[in-house]
Amino acid sequence: MPLYQNKYKTRSVRHKNWDYSQSGYYFVTICTKDMQEFFGEVANGKMKLSEIGKIANEYWQEIPKHFPFVRLDEFIVMPNHIHGIVEICDGVETATS
Repeated sequence: MPLYQNKYKTRSVRHKNWDYSQSGYYFVTICTKDMQEFFGEVANGKMKLSEIGKIANEYWQEIPKHFPFVRLDEFIVMPNHIHGIVEICDGVETATS
């Protein structure tokens, strides 16, 4: 199997015919290195954030402050990863437009 970006052993899951610079909703997953459970633990069916998990939660919510063309939808911090949906909005001037 070829390496993704000459680094990763996984193939890209990006759709070959999609222009990722387009506005729309994007599902994002961010994993910890070696899947270490830095962000907290699940106890009695609820996520209990560690201090690092609280920071990850806080920084996720600050994304629109730094990128005003991004709106946040649902997200969740898990013990070793974060899932979230972001909306990249149309009609907002960016540094690259």
